[in-house]
Amino acid sequence: MDFTHLNQFSLDLDGDSTDDFTIDFTVAGSNFEAQATAFSLAVDGFGGAQLFGADDTISTAASFASEGNLFSQSASDPTAAGPWVLGASGFAGILTSGGLPAWIRLTFTDGGSGLVGGMTLLDWGYDDDPAATSIQAGAGIPAEVPAPAPLALLALGAAGIAVTRRARKAKACDAA
Repeated sequence: MDFTHLNQFSLDLDGDSTDDFTIDFTVAGSNFEAQATAFSLAVDGFGGAQLFGADDTISTAASFASEGNLFSQSASDPTAAGPWVLGASGFAGILTSGGLPAWIRLTFTDGGSGLVGGMTLLDWGYDDDPAATSIQAGAGIPAEVPAPAPLALLALGAAGIAVTRRARKAKACDAA
């Protein structure tokens, strides 16, 4: 899902009809913010959304708040953008409305001149075990499946070897 300035989106991760996460883009003059409101959002020591890497543990014991900046940038200082790097994906940790540990994976896109142009919500996951106290960021993302072309080439090579062996056996039998 792609978002640009002045969009708002809510997400019910666990299907209980209660929004677990809301992203609200705001533009004030030359400033851009992507504000996250969640049932509980993992935050760093400065009140911004904590950035998690793949396989980092998101624990229910972490610091959580009801909101925090995912991305905040000013045209006068485009380097002060928070933990996310333009074009790179990262994970935000949240708790669902039912208290389940969850993650969302985001990428902020470059709108030109190093300024954020929007955001892409790539995927999300949560642990549906009521006793769960943590989840690995990215847990449940399926492994990449090999493209059919390399598999077809492998099969074609195996068939070629089989034909060559048969031809050699037939030639050996004819010579005998």
